[in-house]
Amino acid sequence: SDVCSADLSMTLAEKRADAVAAFLARSMILPREQVETESVQKPDLRAEMEGSVVIRIEHAEGAWIHHNIIHGVQGKSGNSCGITVYKSEDLVVEDNWVYDNTRGIFDKDSGINNTYRRNFLTGNRDAQFHGNNQGKDMVARIYDNVIDGHLALGYLVDGTEVHDKLIRGDMLA
Repeated sequence: SDVCSADLSMTLAEKRADAVAAFLARSMILPREQVETESVQKPDLRAEMEGSVVIRIEHAEGAWIHHNIIHGVQGKSGNSCGITVYKSEDLVVEDNWVYDNTRGIFDKDSGINNTYRRNFLTGNRDAQFHGNNQGKDMVARIYDNVIDGHLALGYLVDGTEVHDKLIRGDMLA
């Protein structure tokens, strides 16, 4: 019965963190001993976070964004994202767990030769991954990701490769 009362008192964030850690360990994406989770009670800042982003990359070349846990970026617009990329080239975005945001990853403006691999995207409200919707064509390699929801490439994506991923959702656009 101690286990039952512990389960009842576990917060939603703790439950999600534990579930994802278990998934990553079961799927051998990361060994269990490399997955650390922590739950912190925070005030509800959603009304104040319109258009906020945890990681924003602009005009970068060759940046490496890796091994991050990004969550809780909520806002009224689709610009509230875990990771947003503007006019950047040759980026590698890998091994990130991005969840519970308005959008997960948004390569918003003319990304060239960017690679998105081995990311776990889940529970993001509008899109797990959203591709280019302004500027010149995006050219990206998107592979070996787990995407629990829809993948919206955008309409300026000539030359983009999408392969070898697990997608659970009702939209691939």
